[in-house]
Amino acid sequence: MISLLQALTALTGRGHPSQQFTGVDLHCHVLPGLDDGPATEAESLALCRALVADGVHTVVATPHQLGKMEQRYSALDIRQAVTYLRTRLQLANIPLEVLPGAEVRIHEGLPGLIHEDEVLTLADRGRWVLIELPRLSYIEPLPLIRQLKDAGIRSIIAHPERHVCVQTHPHVIRGWIEAGACIQVTATSLLDRLEEEAYRCAWRMVAEVGAVLIASDAHDADRRRPRLSEAFRAVALRMGERVARRVCIDHPADVLAGQALRPVFETPARREASR
Repeated sequence: MISLLQALTALTGRGHPSQQFTGVDLHCHVLPGLDDGPATEAESLALCRALVADGVHTVVATPHQLGKMEQRYSALDIRQAVTYLRTRLQLANIPLEVLPGAEVRIHEGLPGLIHEDEVLTLADRGRWVLIELPRLSYIEPLPLIRQLKDAGIRSIIAHPERHVCVQTHPHVIRGWIEAGACIQVTATSLLDRLEEEAYRCAWRMVAEVGAVLIASDAHDADRRRPRLSEAFRAVALRMGERVARRVCIDHPADVLAGQALRPVFETPARREASR
């Protein structure tokens, strides 16, 4: 991590972005009838249209697995639902690529469940897994992050800015990052001040943590709609277009490609080396 002061002084080009957002959404509850996302096919298609209108060309479907959802749907169920939705998108002429994935509640047996094909990784590629922590209690994910990394799988911690313990003790994420994890901040957390602590925590993470990506965590086309284009503009205005592009566009694309995340902040050493 670098300090907030270092981050802000290293940035240039703050203001309205010269480009529009277009990219990948790695966290979206888009499959109909599987969890707390769209209940019907019509609602799912409406969400898909909203994603396209927001600039998303590829979305990873991330229904809940494990935890309170009790893993009601297997990896096979999710893959089949994705295949069906792709067909419906083609018939409806909606230009959106949908890939299988899951938002997985933290579980000590996760490496084995992934190996046994019971739990899905993002885009079903075996490189990154999206992990959800319980919101009101704290379970330290560091041992699991290390176990998964030893198995060749990197962790993305979903929306930690919404977790009470992280809001109170934000330093805990330092160990996660050092162990190879990435932080996923939800677009709405950067835009909606109704949850003030989540708002403050989200902006602090974007300002101070290099391994950050922004995703929609959209559930429908209305109440919990995609807002990635708004988040992109907000980050560009406050942090500069370079940072906005990294966290909103480049990092999700890096995860999808199974690549290392590109650096967010241009340090003096990097500037000197590039001359």
